Order: sequence, then structure tokens, then C-alpha cells
Amino acid sequence: PLTSTFRGTQQTAATYAEWVKFLTKGGNHIPDLIDPNFFDYTVNTNWANQMAQNYPDRLFLQVMQARSGIPRSFQPWPSTVDRICGLPILFPGHWAVKPATVLTSNITATQTSITVQSNTGFVIGNYMPIFPNGCPALMVETDVAGKKLWNHYEYVYVTAISGNTLTITRANRDSPAASAFLSGRTTVAPIIVERGWSEPPVWDINMAVSCPVDANGKTAAQVLLDDLSSRFGTNGSLSNFSGVDFASGPFTTPPTDADLNWDGAVDADSVYYGGVKSFLSSITQRFTGNFVLLNGNNNSKYLNYFNGLNNEGLVQPDDPWRKISNALNDQTFWAKFTTLPYLNEEVLRIQDDRPENISKWIQLNRFGTGYATCLGSCANVRDKIFDKGTSDTNVVKLTWVELYKGTENVERWLGKPVSQPINVASKAPSILGNSTTDWTSILPRLSAQNGSLKIVGNELVFAPTPNKPTHTITMTLNLTQRKNLTVLFDVIANGSNPVNVIEGPTLSVPYQTGADAQALFSNKDFITREYYWRGLDSTATSCTVSLISKPTIRCVFVL
Repeated sequence: PLTSTFRGTQQTAATYAEWVKFLTKGGNHIPDLIDPNFFDYTVNTNWANQMAQNYPDRLFLQVMQARSGIPRSFQPWPSTVDRICGLPILFPGHWAVKPATVLTSNITATQTSITVQSNTGFVIGNYMPIFPNGCPALMVETDVAGKKLWNHYEYVYVTAISGNTLTITRANRDSPAASAFLSGRTTVAPIIVERGWSEPPVWDINMAVSCPVDANGKTAAQVLLDDLSSRFGTNGSLSNFSGVDFASGPFTTPPTDADLNWDGAVDADSVYYGGVKSFLSSITQRFTGNFVLLNGNNNSKYLNYFNGLNNEGLVQPDDPWRKISNALNDQTFWAKFTTLPYLNEEVLRIQDDRPENISKWIQLNRFGTGYATCLGSCANVRDKIFDKGTSDTNVVKLTWVELYKGTENVERWLGKPVSQPINVASKAPSILGNSTTDWTSILPRLSAQNGSLKIVGNELVFAPTPNKPTHTITMTLNLTQRKNLTVLFDVIANGSNPVNVIEGPTLSVPYQTGADAQALFSNKDFITREYYWRGLDSTATSCTVSLISKPTIRCVFVL
């Protein structure tokens, strides 16, 4: 596989030559995939673009925040926050909010307590471990007819709620200076926060087509598109780059309880999804040729807009197989059914500070590289995997020696396949029957909930009962010989839906680690789905496995 950097580097150097030498020497990863992360680093941005031109055989992408972020002008910018969160969203109506309420009393510029018509949607959350509990909100003045006067707004931070009285911190983040607002003429809307980031919290972006427009008549998605054009278009600062990796804060799920058109009602998820699809479609129209887009999650709604996936957090020392099994199902589905040229990346993010796992790091690097080879993936090993866990420089040196072929410093010498990958589980005898078509033995061990099973030719057909929320196939297995279990099957959907879902399978006995994610399948062709469990209860002689599918799907399984 290709070797890549993850979110690049902000290294300073005296010259371009020194900067390139730093990126390409042994002990640093070759930037086949690089994120400059240089919103505020003009010199390095220019150097990255120059390097992309000078190394045409390598792929240069910029990793970007997708559905949420922080205004790029936000200052002071904490050093702990990844600058991919910085997006050119400056107009207050471009952030996603919950349905607004109204001020019920006038407030002055110094007042830190306000009363509102309703406290619905204001939730005091501990969004980040060291960030104060609270809820960001947007106050906007309206005219007598209720029209938003966007030139008079303020971001505040709600720190306490007592009935309809809110305690607030004034002029939060990039807000204008605190000012007076009128009762009945001021809307107050909770801003939706995406959890899971380091401080300060990032805000969700209003991606809907119905998003309020700024003074230039632009929605948030149009502002983002213009920003991409300014950097990746002709004469842009990154015009030699090949595309964008929307790896962080991906477009996977809509903001919760969002009022995207500010009509006072929560919008359906389809409003958000429709806006994202419009945005992605606009990118493909704006950037012709081989402009690459990667997605941070396996969301099938965007199958025809992305070239592939960027899976993060693989090969964990305490539980490598669960991540591997899930990623295998994700990547193979995307590779088979996307309509675009396919590319994927696997981040071997080994970040574990427990001393007992130090000895596993080199083995996991080997394991991850081989795994990436089987998937035809770009293996992405983080530069700083040893920062927390060890001061053993020999471990570090051995890792780099293996990655760069000893002292020869040979790029990309690992991961060259010598034959087609072999799925070992598929070669093992089936514990359901004597063969994959031994229906006399297999069928009695299967049962269906909210559906029926029958044999058609050499296939097992599961026909679900209409109008039921879920449909389940359960199989009973004997465990007299093995304590590790793989469930491997080919599946196709019979119907009009090109993307169908099997929910995370359940196992009736305790186990050490195993599958926990959904798997996608299609009506276009058969695809192999696989679940792996390790360390089943040693006292168990049998178990049941349940596979749950979404409604109105007719599945065909070849066991």
C-alpha cells in the first residue's frame, strides 16, 4: 500500500528544499496523502502546492472538516484544536440551530440573565471535558413582521436554566460586541454542537438548500463551495492538489432536532441529506477531471459522490479484530458498488498509553500493512504513535526500519501482493452443514422472525413479513470444536432498493471481542458479508447468531 501522512505537517523550515527533505526522509511518511492544514500558514501552503506539482506520481489531498466547525476568524485559536475545524462560515444564519424562542423582556448590553418564551432545546451539556458546561445560542433581532435583521445579532453561551430564565455569557466566540435587544423582537435559538472534539466545541453547519442566505445571497453550502474553488481552482493556493478528504465531522447524520429553514419546526432528515447531496453534486460539477473526494464514514446515501472511504482508528492494541471486521465489510461494499474510481485509506492509529501494549505495536503495524494490502488500500501510520506509550527508542527505530527497508530508505517497498487474497474462513468446513447447499442439515438450524425461509434452487430466500419494523434470521450453531467463530455469507437483495442494511449481529454467548456494526448489501449483485467473534465462552457447546435487517427487504442468502 501507499504510505501516507495523516493531517500532514505544520513544520517550519528555512527553505522549500528543507521542507521537502523533512517530509521525505526515513522516519517520516511519504506524503502520498497529505493534509497541509494550513489555513494560517501561507508559506507552507505554497510549498505544499509546489510539492504536489513536483511529485505528480503522488496523491495530495487536503483533510477538511465536513458538517461542523469553528469560524476561521475565531481567535485566540487554542493550540489543542485541529485547524481543520476552521471553516469560512461567518454569517450567523449558516449555523444549524434548533427551533427558536423569543425574548419576553428587554435586555441591556451588560445583562447576563434573560427570559424567553420557552426553554425547549436549551440543554446544558458538557460538550468537552475541560470546556464549561453550557449551550451556545444565537440572538437575532427581527422587524415588526418577524423578518430577521441579520446585521444585529449576538452569540451567547447559556450556562444555567431556571424555568424560562437563562443565565448567559455575552458576546461568545466571534460575536459582535454585546448590545441591547428588544422583547418580542428578538429570536433566541440554540446552536447545535457536535460532540467528541477537543475544546472548544464545534458547531454544526446548516447544509440545507433552504438555509438562510448571507448578504451575497449565499447559503452555507455555497460559501463552502466558493472556498473550495478559491483554493483548488485555477491559480488557487492548492491548485495542484487532487481533492479533499472530508474525514472529520463527516456528513453521516443530520444535526439533531434542527430547524434548518427557521420556520419554527424541526425539519425532516431528508432536508439535511438533500442539501449535502446538492453540495457534493456541485463539487463534481465545479471540479472536472479526476478531483477526488473521500468520506469519513460508510454512509451509503453518498455512494455516488465519493471515491472511497477514510477509515480511522483501526488496529487497536486491545481489540484489533472488531475494527478490522467492520472495515472489511465497509470497504468491500464501497469498492464494489460505487460508480466512481475507487480509492480508500486505512489509518493505523495505534494510540494506546498502556505499557503492556507497547510490545504489540510493531506486530500491529505489520498486521495493518498486510490488511491494507489485501484491501488495496493506502496504509496510513501516524507519525506520533509513540508519544504517549513509550520512551523505548529501539521500538521506534525498528518500526521505521521495517517501513523503509532497513537503511536503504526504499519508499513503499512493503505490501506488494504476490497473489489474490485468500479468505481463510471460507476454506474451513461449515458447522451448519456438510456443504453450502446441504439444506437438509442447514434449514432446521435456521429460524425467521417476521418473515419466512424457503429454498429456491441452491439459494435460501428470506421473505419478510410486510409492515414489520425489523426482520431477523437466527441460526443455531454447535461449538464443540472451536471457540472462535466466523459467519460468512453472500447476500443480495431482491427489490428496487440498491442499498440495504443488516444490523449488527447478536451472539447468545459471552465473547472477548467481535462484530458490532451494520453491514450493507445491494440489489445489484451478490456481496460477501463477514462477522468475526474471538474468545467465545469456553463452557458453551452451542450458540445462536441473529442477523437483523431493515423493513421491506427481501434477502437472498447463500450460506
